[in-house]
Formats: sequence, structure tokens, C-alpha cells
Amino acid sequence: TRINDTIRILSGLSLILNASKQNQCIHKLTKTTIIIHQTQQTQNLTTPKNLQNFNKTVQITKDLNNIQQNNNINNNINNNTQQLSQSLVNSKQTQTNLDQSLNNSLNHISSIEQKSNEIIEQPNNLFQIEQLNNELNLDYLNSNKLPTKSKARNVPSSRISRAFQFSKLATQLSFDIATKAASNLIFKDTNINTGQKKTLLNESSVEKITETLCRMRGAALKIGQMLSIQDEAFIPPQFAAILDRVRQSADYMTEKQLNQAITNGNINNSWEGRIINFEKIPFAAASIGQVHRAEAILDCNLISNNNIYKQKINENENENEKCKIELAIKIQYPGVAASIDSDLDNIASLLKWTGLAPEGLFVNNVFKDARKELQTETDYIREGKCQMKMKELLADDSDFFIPAVIEPLCAKNGTILVSEMVYGLPVDKIIDLNQKTRNWIASKLLNLVLRELFEFNFMQTDPNWSNFLYDPKQNKINLLDFGAAREYDPSFTSNYFKLVYAASKKNKEEVLHWSIKLGFLTGEETEIMKQAHCEAVIAVGEPFSIQGTYDFANQTITKRIHDLIPIMLKHRLKAPPLESYSLHRRLSGCYLLCAKLKAQVNAPLIFNNIN
Repeated sequence: TRINDTIRILSGLSLILNASKQNQCIHKLTKTTIIIHQTQQTQNLTTPKNLQNFNKTVQITKDLNNIQQNNNINNNINNNTQQLSQSLVNSKQTQTNLDQSLNNSLNHISSIEQKSNEIIEQPNNLFQIEQLNNELNLDYLNSNKLPTKSKARNVPSSRISRAFQFSKLATQLSFDIATKAASNLIFKDTNINTGQKKTLLNESSVEKITETLCRMRGAALKIGQMLSIQDEAFIPPQFAAILDRVRQSADYMTEKQLNQAITNGNINNSWEGRIINFEKIPFAAASIGQVHRAEAILDCNLISNNNIYKQKINENENENEKCKIELAIKIQYPGVAASIDSDLDNIASLLKWTGLAPEGLFVNNVFKDARKELQTETDYIREGKCQMKMKELLADDSDFFIPAVIEPLCAKNGTILVSEMVYGLPVDKIIDLNQKTRNWIASKLLNLVLRELFEFNFMQTDPNWSNFLYDPKQNKINLLDFGAAREYDPSFTSNYFKLVYAASKKNKEEVLHWSIKLGFLTGEETEIMKQAHCEAVIAVGEPFSIQGTYDFANQTITKRIHDLIPIMLKHRLKAPPLESYSLHRRLSGCYLLCAKLKAQVNAPLIFNNIN
């Protein structure tokens, strides 16, 4: 529409300009002819009248030159008008092609969704599931695969080598930052959003940071994951790009380093005669370790009773039953545990120096929480116990499956964890399934978060969506990775429940009371801060405040909190309680997932059913 309006305006201007310039040209030419004729009637050019006519002739000649220049401009306008017209024609043709492609895609998705509905109703038809997988370009049984960019590289294992990598990165960034700072001084950049801190990073800087994080792993990646789950308003665009690229470019240990890590775990004797196949290329690589697929023959009593993938290989009453089973073996990167403190110190300096540290987040508290969490996550013995504890707590819920830990195969030094292999699709990848299935998954995960917090006082706080795998063959959700699981004091969760309940009733006085009780506020804040805090808390409690189903697809929670952030950053007097960092990461991760799935969830019913 705007292109059409522009063409009409330009065409009208062109016609007006043509008519005006032609009339002026005729008038000037006529006048020039008369003056020249008068000049030719006399031989004496020295009279005042003749000199005056001569000067007029010179001026008219200049005017004619100007008219010619205007005519050239007019021709350019005509040419541009023709080009715009042609562009409009091309644009309309492109739009027609896009509309046709969109219709074809919608028809294809509708067909797939219909097949998906049929398959969900018949979950045991594995052939149909695999056929659907091919159409959706998804692989439910092998969804965990490393990105194609992944490569084998030694992970720096000593404190010296890791400190050297940070120093090398700092040196490389120095020139980029100095160049950007000088550019900002010479070419004034006014495109800076109010309230946002501008970083001195360019594309080259982002590449260097990404390369270092991919190689370092450990605390470097963990801090990035903790910051990335915050609202986007806290994260500079450059940092968001780094985090996204790191997730797509996981590196893994070389075979030599892998063999050394297995040797250090001292598990050769326990593996002998049990592990019959071990894949040296991992199918997953994270911040602390990497995961390998293996096959083993084990006593059946070590394996979950409801594991449908185990294969019994003997039923001799005089011997223990043996089963063939696939395993997931998580092996920790060497040196990660010993370098946590030095890594965090180096990262803190790097974030502040480059301007990547989000303002108002009380970064020192984030690092304090990260230090504690990293120290627990590198202890795979503790993680195995947390995994089995959650398996016991959810034993009454058949919609979830937690793989059993095969304790005899785990490393005694806590660097190797062996569990049953599970299959499924990360829950953020199921957006092509039908609405009913997406609603069911979102409802189950929201209910799980509330049960973990308010019933168990024990929560798996890592919101990584790859830790929740949907298995359509069993219509179950597989739960993984309990390194970040932690307990909460019952008094904290009790008061937090009262805060959420007050938010669901939109009772600002109660919200303020329990916020002070929990330590989110001191009570001495300005009225504008108290008001902003209450509005943010009530926004978070909105899904539990309505009657019936809450539509996460149309939620405005994120936008409302985003608008309140500048006020809270400016007027906050104290950091939130440490317990809230991990809790809010998991809760916000669940909200974001529900929104991504465009789920419709009866959140009030779930909340009211919590014991």
C-alpha cells in the first residue's frame, strides 16, 4: 500500500513539474527572441537600454541552463517511478509465491498433526511413530546428538592452562575494545537505549569469546547458562549471541583425554565383563561433562522394572536374571572441579571489564550461588543420590520416568555416573505435535515444579529443556540431570507459597508483607519500588488467579515485568535471597516453555491441588 501511494505521489509531481517547466521554458524563449530582435535593430550596444537588454539575455541564458538541469532531475524521477512500478510488480509476484508456499506448508502441517493425533491415541504403534518422525524430520529415539560443528579438543585441565586461556582472551579483546572505544569517540553513537549499558564488543570479540567458552567448558559455560535464563532485558545482545552459539558448538574430549579420564575413575574392574560396547564419540557435551552411549549385560535387579528397553537374556532359576540394556555414561571433564574458584574469579573480571555484566543483577550474589552449585554438580556421587531420591518421590506418578543409577559401574571418586539410557524429544522441540499433547506436557511440568517446591521441598533447579524428554512410545516424560537438585528449608517454601497465594488473589498488602518476610525487600524502599515489586509478583501469579484455563500463548507477563525492570534496577536496596536464584531459574524456564508450546493450562486447578 505504501509503495502504491508513493508511486501515485511521484507520478503526480512528475506531471506538475513537466507542465510547469515547459511553460517556463516557452515563456523564457519567447522573451529571449523579442530581446534579441530588439538588439539586432540597433548598432550601438553602448546605450543603457541595449546594455540592459544584453544583461537580461545573459540572465535568461542562465535560467535556461537551470531549466535544463531541472528537466534532468525530472527524467530521473520518471526513471525512479518506473523502477518502483517494476519493483511493485515483482513484490506482488513474490507475495503470491509466498502465499502459495505458506498454504502448502499449512496443509502439510495439518496433515502431520492429524497423523500425530492418531498416533498419540495408539502409542504402541512404533512403525507409525517412526513414519511420523521422518515427515517431521525428528528422531524420537535418537534426539540427543552433538551439533555438526562439534569437534574433539583437549579441555584445559590445570589451573595454569585455564588461567592462560582467560589471559589470552583478555589480550585478544584489548585491541577490539580499544578500537570500538575510539570509534565511539570519533563517530558519536546515539543509538543507545536508555537504561541499558553499552558493551564495547564487536563481531570479532563475540567470536573470540565463543571460541574460548567452547574450549574451556566448566564454570565459564555454567555462568553463561545462569545469566541466559534471566529476562532478555538483562542480557546485552552481544552476550545473547555468544550463549546461542556456544549451545550450537559443543566440543568434546580427545580420545587420549577420554581414556585418561576413564582410567582416573578407576572403573576398569567394575566394567570388565559388563560393558560390551562403548561409543567413544559422545552424544551430548555440556558444561561439566560429556555423555556416551554404551551397552551392558547386568543383573536385572539393577534396572528399573518399568524400563521397556531392557532385554532378558536368561531365565535360569539357579542364576540371577541377566538383562541386556543400553546405558548413558557421563564422564566429567578433567580439572573442572579443581578450577571452579579461579575460573569464577577470571570470569567475573572479564564480565565487568567488557561491560557484559548485567546491571542491577547483584552479580556477586549470582557468582556466590554459582560457586556453590558448581561444587555440588561436579560431585557425581551426590548427583546419583539425588536422582534416586527424585525417582522415589515420583514413584506414584506414572507419567514421569527417571532412569535408575547403576551404582556398581559408577566411579568411586565421583567423576563418572552411569544410568539407564532413555529416549525422547526435548520438550521445546514438540511444537509440531497436536494442541492436546502440548497442553498435557505443559500441565505435567508445571505441576512437577509446584510439587517439587511445595510438597517435596526438593527441586531439580536446572531449567535446561533437554533435561525433559518426551517419549511418545510410552507417552511419558523422562527426567534427566540432577546435579543441580537441592533441598529447600520448609519455612522458606511455606512462606513462598503464601506469597504466590497472595499474588493469585492480587492482594498487594499481603504480597508486600511476605516479600519482606522472605527477604526480597527491606521495607525501607521507596513507594515506587514497592509498587513495581508488587506488580511484578502479581504478574508472576497471574496464571493461578483466573478461573479455568490459562492461555500461555497470549500471556503478557514477560512484557509487563520487562517494563518494570528499569524501576526495580534503580531502586532495589538489597539482593534477593540466595534460594530464589535457582528457584526462579526453574520457574521462569517452565513459564517460557509453556509459552513456547502455546499451551492452555488449568493452572488454578494445579495450584489448588498442591498438598
